[in-house]
Amino acid sequence: MIRLFVVDAATDSILRELLPGDVINPAEFPTDNFSILAEVDGGIGEQSLVFSVDGSEVKTENLEPYALFGDDSGDFDGGAIFADGPHTITATAFSATDGNGAPLSTITLAFDVASVTVPTISISTPIAGDDIVNAQEASAPLEISGTSTNVQDAQLVVCFLDGQQFTSTVTDGQWTVTVPPNVLAGLDQGSHEITADVSDIEGVPAAQASATFALDTVPPPAAEITGFGTDTGVVGDGTTSDTTPTLQGTAEAGGTVEVFDGGASLGIAVVNAAGNWTFAAPPLGVGGHAFTAIARDAAGNTGPASQTFALTIEDGPSAIHLFLVDAATDQVLREILPGELINPADFANDNFAVLAEVDGAVGESSLVFYVDGVAVKT
Repeated sequence: MIRLFVVDAATDSILRELLPGDVINPAEFPTDNFSILAEVDGGIGEQSLVFSVDGSEVKTENLEPYALFGDDSGDFDGGAIFADGPHTITATAFSATDGNGAPLSTITLAFDVASVTVPTISISTPIAGDDIVNAQEASAPLEISGTSTNVQDAQLVVCFLDGQQFTSTVTDGQWTVTVPPNVLAGLDQGSHEITADVSDIEGVPAAQASATFALDTVPPPAAEITGFGTDTGVVGDGTTSDTTPTLQGTAEAGGTVEVFDGGASLGIAVVNAAGNWTFAAPPLGVGGHAFTAIARDAAGNTGPASQTFALTIEDGPSAIHLFLVDAATDQVLREILPGELINPADFANDNFAVLAEVDGAVGESSLVFYVDGVAVKT
């Protein structure tokens, strides 16, 4: 008994057994990679096998495997597939080499070659926008969409996700399946594959499409605010005169933190690979501030708010300007600048004086003058 098989010579793979009335699509065999393999069952002692197509001898093989266009120890040679239309193939085993001797077994099959436009299907990626489904996304139905070509409207699309089936139909080359939240809740954390299959109205299947996404619904730990700069007051007393302090903290590496002052969002900082972040606050008002930070991981999951970090911003010291005064005339002569030289000859009869002026309303109650480090006047 002889059986015939359709072979893809490009991959040396047997695609299927050739049966009477089969239809072979040339689109399956680009670049002349078509072949047919004959297998002789039963150990009949054949020494050769002869292929004939449409009554004409095509190939004689003396050694297994017996291939329509020959082979090199199982590395199949490919040939051009036959023209569209009906064909017959005959394979005959002989008792001697080169098709000589007695015929031991023969098979003749009729088949058709028909050019069929092969359908295709694809899954649109990235799934969920970034191929990661986070907790918020998993709480709502997850839509997985795709496209198809050469597939008629209303053809069934079948998708599988972790063994669970979801179906849709093609409309204008588009399709969508919906995975409900309860299914997502039952999936393990990590990577998952979804497949999609479709056939055209004649039953010709498209090559299966597949895509992967990661399920990550675990929130990050709470961020921490660990300090600030610049601390212009007593270090550690939680006060500063810096109205744009830079907050510092820690959070899950690779994520972000959103910084709040009370209930108002101030902005977002990126967490580096070491899990550290800094945030330069915008100008803030004088008074008490209660900062918190909320971490978001790379998947978009949100962690709990940090502990409140209290900081008081105080009025900074106002600038004090010193002026040279002639006390005899009570005339302000000029502002005293660093490194300036004062000539005593300008001030006869002890008429030298210095005037201090404080910019801004800081509410001062006194002012002390120091000369060479010694307080001389309050």
